Amino acid sequence: FDLFHVLRHLCPEKSAALLADIIKETYRQFGKKTRTAGIHRLELSRILHTLGTAVMKLGRIDESRAKKLVWAVDGILSPAERSWLESLNIPPLSAKTPSSWARGAQDAAFENVGRTIVSSTGPAQVQPKSQVRGGIQLAFPRSKPRGTIVARQLRSDEIIWGHAPARLDLGGGWSDTPPYSLEHGGCVINAAVNLNSQPPIQVYVRVTEELKIGIYSIDHGAKITIRTLDELLNYRKPASKFGLAKAALALSGFSLKAGAWPRGTRTLRDMLRRFGGGIELTTLAAIPSGSGLGTSSIMGAVLMAAIQRLMGRTLSPRELFYRVLQLEQELTTGGGWQDQIGGVLPGVKMITTEPGLIPDPRIHYIPPDVLDPDANKGQTLLYYTGLRRLAKNILRHVVGNYLDGNRRAIETLKALRAFPPVMSEAMAGKDMKKFGELIDTAWNLNKQIDPDSTTEVIEGILAKIKPFIYGAKLLGAGGGGFLLIVAKSPGDAEKVRSILTADPPNTQARFFAYDISKKGLSVTVC
Repeated sequence: FDLFHVLRHLCPEKSAALLADIIKETYRQFGKKTRTAGIHRLELSRILHTLGTAVMKLGRIDESRAKKLVWAVDGILSPAERSWLESLNIPPLSAKTPSSWARGAQDAAFENVGRTIVSSTGPAQVQPKSQVRGGIQLAFPRSKPRGTIVARQLRSDEIIWGHAPARLDLGGGWSDTPPYSLEHGGCVINAAVNLNSQPPIQVYVRVTEELKIGIYSIDHGAKITIRTLDELLNYRKPASKFGLAKAALALSGFSLKAGAWPRGTRTLRDMLRRFGGGIELTTLAAIPSGSGLGTSSIMGAVLMAAIQRLMGRTLSPRELFYRVLQLEQELTTGGGWQDQIGGVLPGVKMITTEPGLIPDPRIHYIPPDVLDPDANKGQTLLYYTGLRRLAKNILRHVVGNYLDGNRRAIETLKALRAFPPVMSEAMAGKDMKKFGELIDTAWNLNKQIDPDSTTEVIEGILAKIKPFIYGAKLLGAGGGGFLLIVAKSPGDAEKVRSILTADPPNTQARFFAYDISKKGLSVTVC
């Protein structure tokens, strides 16, 4: 039911009693003394977000009534119930405006989704141990998590080099995003692609003598030196240039919670001494920011794989996918599993998961001909619009609607999940016209679930090239980034290229050459 409409039409006393009863029952189910675990804990997120949305809507039409309501509820709740809400970082009802309380409840809902994923039963951790010969500690770990392979030791002058392609999503996106994917399973179809003949996402990591961590970002032209755990663990900032690398190191064991460190380990210097040296880590994302090509998640996968290899371990694909899902939640950017799978595994594939906290993807490879410019004579084009948008902003809108039980959003998610098999059939049949039309269908589904995924500028670009194309869609969450275009013929593709080159929306807009990656993620020693 729509809680907002119920609160709006009940008398003030009954509205307060209803809201208080919901909070009391939620505390009974999810409070400290009766912790609901596993996937069922996601119900807490649904309740908190629905409460927040209802109070926020009421405040928009009648702020005075909303304020009286939250004050009345505060008086009904017990001290233990109020304390529990504050433990979720939801401000006291009587101390804040209704809108700030509502935002706090919605934030707590997203935080709970992330905590549920991060704290779920995953791969066991062992103490990080350098595999460089001649270090302070050279022995291999006595035990290893299931699914990992212990690699050979490294020479002191060797560097781990990890690189991966980008991801083009062709349909089904959002069905892979928690909590929907955890409760219903997901299905997407995507492709791994090199840009300008190169895998654009790269990581270099090596062990150094000095007990410190150095992180260098080539594309950002920035670097940082980390000497304390506080400096390493302050990564929960989505816009941070180093948050992803810091979080990857922390989840790989460089924190007191994540690593099985012996008693007496208290500082980062202690950890690095037991590890066997310092760490120098360099990243390169040769893709514009906010591209919609899954850069962040794929970079997370390359980082995790390279760091683990430095420790002498090779993660299984399933373990790697799960670790990156945890990584995204730790960074508060949310996100699902399709990006890391899309970049780690080669080619074009349909990826399906069943409900559950730890995704176990099934992969079905698809002939790439209709997407491959080498095979389709250049009928598909990849165009960078020069516009960007942080995916987290879109994600909060889409996931928030799902948590609120928005019927239209839920129906669109079902349609998105059902779409990849249809696209897979068209691609397997090498039907260029059908493929382009389905790309357009995928774009319309994305606009249904989030109308803000397009803009006047984007619609202007599409209007100029409409006579020459079967379909087009923004990649990723939308709002900017890259546009995948399916032209009606090679000649029409040249017309599209001429139009957008002569009249770009901004100085950053341009075409990128791409090819289908046949390797996916690669981690080597050099």
